[in-house]
Amino acid sequence: HMTVRYRRRAEPTIRDVSFTVPAGGLLAVVGPSGSGKSTLCAAILGEIEQVRGRVRLDGVDLLRDRSVGRRLVSFVPQRDALHEELTPRRALALTAALRLAPQVRRTERNRRVREVLRLLEIGEHADTRIGQLSGGQRKRVAVAMELLSDPRLLMLDEPNAGLDEGLDRLMMRLLRRIADGGCTVLIITHSTANLALADHVLALDAAGQTAYYGSAEAMLEAFGVHNYAEAMQALRNRPGDPRRLMPPGKPARRTRLGEPSPSDTKRSGMNTPPNGSDPAVRHRASERRRDRRDAPSAPALALAPTMIPVTTRRSPGVGHCVRVLTAREFWRAVASPLTLGRGLILLPLLGCLLTVWASDGGLAGSVTSPNRMQGAAMSVLITSITFFAMALSFSTVVGDRAVIERENRWGVPPVAVVLSKVASLIGPALLQTVMTLAVYLAVRRGPDHVIAGTPVWAGLGVCLGLLGVASMCLGLLISTASPSLERAVFLLMGSIAVLVTLNGLLIPLGHPSGFGGHTLATLSQFAPTRWGTAALAAYVGYVPIYVIDAGGRITSDAWWTQDTHHLVRALLALVVLAAAAAVSAAELLSRQSRRRR
Repeated sequence: HMTVRYRRRAEPTIRDVSFTVPAGGLLAVVGPSGSGKSTLCAAILGEIEQVRGRVRLDGVDLLRDRSVGRRLVSFVPQRDALHEELTPRRALALTAALRLAPQVRRTERNRRVREVLRLLEIGEHADTRIGQLSGGQRKRVAVAMELLSDPRLLMLDEPNAGLDEGLDRLMMRLLRRIADGGCTVLIITHSTANLALADHVLALDAAGQTAYYGSAEAMLEAFGVHNYAEAMQALRNRPGDPRRLMPPGKPARRTRLGEPSPSDTKRSGMNTPPNGSDPAVRHRASERRRDRRDAPSAPALALAPTMIPVTTRRSPGVGHCVRVLTAREFWRAVASPLTLGRGLILLPLLGCLLTVWASDGGLAGSVTSPNRMQGAAMSVLITSITFFAMALSFSTVVGDRAVIERENRWGVPPVAVVLSKVASLIGPALLQTVMTLAVYLAVRRGPDHVIAGTPVWAGLGVCLGLLGVASMCLGLLISTASPSLERAVFLLMGSIAVLVTLNGLLIPLGHPSGFGGHTLATLSQFAPTRWGTAALAAYVGYVPIYVIDAGGRITSDAWWTQDTHHLVRALLALVVLAAAAAVSAAELLSRQSRRRR
């Protein structure tokens, strides 16, 4: 008898729900909105903290042994958690590398991918981008990802949402075949057109109580109605009474999944029509019998068992996950050349153009030959590289939130997600810097007096490249902290405004005065732009115009002193800020993944 309550709610969402699903059975869970159908799946997955009762699958208590449970249970959420840039074949191959044990060879993984593509009848679309597939085909790809690991229980939340009646019927027939192949299937649905394909129906009322549990055919008689629409209305209008709505001989059962029971394995009530005398009821019962009779004509969908039993598989390590996820990010980038071109060519060209317009003298300038716009050129260059690097990463986590949550259920550690994002974005961030510098130095003068021993392009590349990497990691942290893409854009814009203010070129942070000045000077130590400016100024020997106008009576910012010590200190600060942002993102994502509702 399972009761489920969310942490911040006073009343339970599900109250005293009990049922048993036989191995290879198909259970349809129906009920009005807010009755706790999706909560039931979350509770079985162990994602809700306040759960009283037991959930057993193949003798394993899923609520107590979550490490084994995540290998036995697969879940297809209502929202498609797919990378639209990839093809089904590529996506399934990468999923197999994540989900199957690391010791499974590539040939075995490829064989299983081909088998899943064939059995789910998506082989002809295997090399079409997922974003170009129809809703039903995308849902099949999502189901295929979960079937790769040979689960004992497959749960689906509204898999037929948004599908027309024909596709709804095809989806239910597919799930029927999966169940006939030996995998227990639990489906949350609002659609009642094809309930006859289910072995059992669990109906929850508006109060989250069991209103009915039994065969689909006996459901209308139990409610005393003529169609499923009236049954749904009855569930909304009155609390459930299991003693009255359970069909004769069907007492409430404990919440066990995948365990055969004598009465269930017979499935004796499936072909028994309602006893009502209404001709319409008898006609609908006849249609449901025909549907149930025709459905098994399709062969059962059963995958060959994997070489390594589910319960003995080892979860993939962090290093393995990082390699697979980084490879996936690479293929996503290759599949979107226009997006890649905008980020690596158009944005650097725009930043270079703005910097060129800021100063005709470029980065050249000294005490004897001052360039009054040298600081403006440095400011535009620093701001452009910072903004474009953050633009690479600010949407990477929040945009993939659904995929990250799905893979967290598979056991993919959050730290591997963050490391793969960093590894896949370091190259583009550095390439942006190289493109910007190459074009800029081709049309404008470089600095006149740099620290000896380094080529100009190499010294500028190191200073601005580390700034780009640190800014990219900061954008990744913003993405991790944002609950939505809109919030990430807001935080990105706000962060850019703060970082520009704290770069030290607009406000003389080297000579703070008053409480506000000292506060900004302290905060600037955590800003990549402050240290990026310090590294660039120390390398090119930047002298502010106010120092020149004062004839040297005013000292420059101490961080801009042109020597190796100040340059190395600024570069190390950028490395520390980049590492701190990445570690913070990994820790925050780990906390989010452990958070239970």
